[in-house]
Amino acid sequence: MQKFYQKYHIATDKKGRIPITEMNEDNGRDIFVMKKSEAVHSQNQTVSDSHNKNRRSVTKDFDWNALYQHCELFRKFQDGQEYYYYPQLFHIALNLCCVDGGRKKFMEILNSDKNSQYEAYFERDWAGTLNDIIKHEYLPKRCDSCPYGEKCNHGTNMISTVKPSRHDVKVIEPKEYCTIEEAEESLAANFKAALDDRISNKIKLIIAQTGLGKTRLYLDMLTNASEAFMIVVPTHDLKDEVYNRALNMGVRNIMAMPRLPILSDEIQAIINHY
Repeated sequence: MQKFYQKYHIATDKKGRIPITEMNEDNGRDIFVMKKSEAVHSQNQTVSDSHNKNRRSVTKDFDWNALYQHCELFRKFQDGQEYYYYPQLFHIALNLCCVDGGRKKFMEILNSDKNSQYEAYFERDWAGTLNDIIKHEYLPKRCDSCPYGEKCNHGTNMISTVKPSRHDVKVIEPKEYCTIEEAEESLAANFKAALDDRISNKIKLIIAQTGLGKTRLYLDMLTNASEAFMIVVPTHDLKDEVYNRALNMGVRNIMAMPRLPILSDEIQAIINHY
C-alpha cells in the first residue's frame, strides 16, 4: 500500500501510513477522509525520488526492422498505408513507449511525409499523450486486441513479438482441431482400412485420442469375428477391464492371460529390476 501511495502521490503520515478518519453518514455509508493536519507530503524529494527509483525499465536494443517485418499494424503505420483512428494509434503508442527511443520513433513516423495526408493525426496532442503514457507507466497493449491479431504471427504484444522473454511461448503454427464426431469417424475408417489390408502384411499404427471409443471399436469387431485376434494392453488391471467388457458384450470365445503367480522375493526382485 505504501508503494501505491508513493506512486500516486497520496499524502501519508510520518510512518508512511495514509492518515484517515472514518465518518458515518445518516444513510449508513462509511466515508473516509484525510486528516490534513496530520498529512506529511514531500513534493520535491521523498515521493519523486522513490517514484523514479521504482520506474519500470524500458526494453533496450530493440530491433525496429523486425517489428516492421512481423507487425502489420506497425508496418502500415510507418508506411502510411492506412488511416488509423485513435484506438489503433493508442495501441501502437502504448507499446512503443515501453521501448527505449519509442516515443521519438512514434513522433517521427506520425510527422513523416507518408502520414502527412492524414490531417486528423495532427489535431490531437500526441506528444502530451505519449508523456502521460510514460508518466503513468501504462502497460503495452496486447496483440489479441489488434485488428490484425488473427493474421500475424505475434507474441503477447509488439515487444514480445520482436524480443520474447525466456518464459514466453510463441505459437509458430496454430493447431487445427476437429469435432469429436469427426475424430470418431476417422478412427473407425482407419480401423476398417487396417483390417481390410491383409496383403501388405505390415504393422498399422492408428493414433487416437483418449475417450474416442477404441476399446468399444475392436470389441464390436470381435462379436462377429471369424479369425483369431490378440489384444495387448499395458497393465493387468486394463486387461481385466477389457476382458470383462468383452464378456458383457457377448464375446464368448475369449481368454485372458493370468497374472504372474506369487514368486519368491529374490525372483521378484530380478523381475522388478528388468
